[in-house]
Amino acid sequence: MRWLDAWIRSLSAGAEIAIVVCVAFGWFIVGSLWAFGDTLAPSYQFPSFTERDLGELVLQEIASLVVLGWFLWRRGWTLRLLGVVWTERPVKRSLALAIGHQALWTVALILCAMVPVALIYAVLAQVVPESMAATAAPFVAPGIGLGAILAVSVVNPIFEELFVCSYLVSRLAPRYGAWTAIHVSTAIRLTYHLYQGPIAALSIVPVGLVFAYWYVQRKQLWPVIAAHAYFDFTALYAPA
Repeated sequence: MRWLDAWIRSLSAGAEIAIVVCVAFGWFIVGSLWAFGDTLAPSYQFPSFTERDLGELVLQEIASLVVLGWFLWRRGWTLRLLGVVWTERPVKRSLALAIGHQALWTVALILCAMVPVALIYAVLAQVVPESMAATAAPFVAPGIGLGAILAVSVVNPIFEELFVCSYLVSRLAPRYGAWTAIHVSTAIRLTYHLYQGPIAALSIVPVGLVFAYWYVQRKQLWPVIAAHAYFDFTALYAPA
């Protein structure tokens, strides 16, 4: 397989980006764009995720993580370059304080993302209340086990933030500037969420901007993953 390794290493940065985005999000982007037109119809009923849907999502994302993880490793990427290695400043701290420090950043990210999202929904509720009512449909089918929800809330944030936030920002910012990287990351994040409809998808924009901007500043991925996990869990978990 030396030829494959040589071919992978010979790829340009642009080709690398295209491969990562297509493998990680290509199928989701195509499906999301296909569904977006249907969501514009006034009578459209948003489908609910079943437990099987969530299981298939987890398996697909794990498979993509393995494939792209190997691909990027052969390209010279490391966990440290992607912000996955937990690094603290050179000051002696206990584990509890270090975890607390990361937790505070997570809470800050959640609040910074929730405030503009709440404002968007408040404004749009006055302008297009019928659309808001449509997006209030159950996001998941009844009877989904907590295990499936937890699996999605762990795997999906790691998968998404590793590629749409950490990788894209780390690859694009040095060459095109931080704001270009932030906007590209947010745009791709938006495209694969369009299946949720225009109102719900619009709320993805401030989340993407906040996450990507914070990563540019701090180069630490775990608070972003934890904040994303919180949003996924609260969206999927609806106690009876």
